[in-house]
Amino acid sequence: MNLGRISWLLLVGCAVLLTVGCHGHEIHAGIPSGPEAYDERFLKWLVNHHNDDDRMIGPCAKNQTIRQELRDFCASVDQQHRERVERMRAWLKDWYGEELPRTDNIPLWLGGLKGPEFEREFFKEYEHQHSDAAESIKECSRKATHAELRELCQRIAPRQAEQSQQLKRWRCEWFKDCE
Repeated sequence: MNLGRISWLLLVGCAVLLTVGCHGHEIHAGIPSGPEAYDERFLKWLVNHHNDDDRMIGPCAKNQTIRQELRDFCASVDQQHRERVERMRAWLKDWYGEELPRTDNIPLWLGGLKGPEFEREFFKEYEHQHSDAAESIKECSRKATHAELRELCQRIAPRQAEQSQQLKRWRCEWFKDCE
């Protein structure tokens, strides 16, 4: 194989990796606009957001090298997400006849980290995920037309704030990284 062809293949491979790696972050820019009803767009967005979160939560819940309280936190969040996603998928089907495809839960890069290195990166990534979603969840509390969805968003918002505060406390306590 000549050097020009190898360079071209490397360039294409890098472009594919960048596209795949950035896909999860596109959905966090907020709820996309479109012709669909707000509730439908929000449900699709939140299911995708939870799927992206779970790419961090799964490896965290199973990581035997991190502190037990963080593993327990992740296992609890994982259970909440699974129940919430199933409920939202059912609403999408009932309300809009829409079925979202299941996504591959390929762990994010931090899945290979161990101990304190994993914990630090997890705090950074997960806090970023939560801050990206906070405004959209609050907006849903005001804009959703289905009472069930509005109530779900109203329940999620305080839980999200509690989870973020817990992670900040641990980050401060464990790593002296206090804001």
